[in-house]
Amino acid sequence: MRLKPGVRLLGIRPETWAIALAADPLWLAAGVAGGVMISSCTEGVHMRASPHYLGCAVDLRVSDLPAWISREAVRSQLADALGADFDVLLEYVGTPNEHLHGEFDPKTPY
Repeated sequence: MRLKPGVRLLGIRPETWAIALAADPLWLAAGVAGGVMISSCTEGVHMRASPHYLGCAVDLRVSDLPAWISREAVRSQLADALGADFDVLLEYVGTPNEHLHGEFDPKTPY
């Protein structure tokens, strides 16, 4: 697992770490040296009321994955691994900013 320079971890909820921990083996299995790259956490500019600002979301770089690997398949595998308390979205498809956005978003209270 790697962090893009400038990524800040301060304020990340413990549950949110599950996203990166579940993603890392997928990137390693795809042959990405060093595993998944976390490209954003609580820093940066996001949509108003973004879960990033609450420490509930991370963005994961997909441009490191080999071109023959379906980004949608990786998204689906990650979503399945995380379960119903998480959302995993493929954002900015086909642009240089394409990435997976994962967030801790429980549908029922604990």
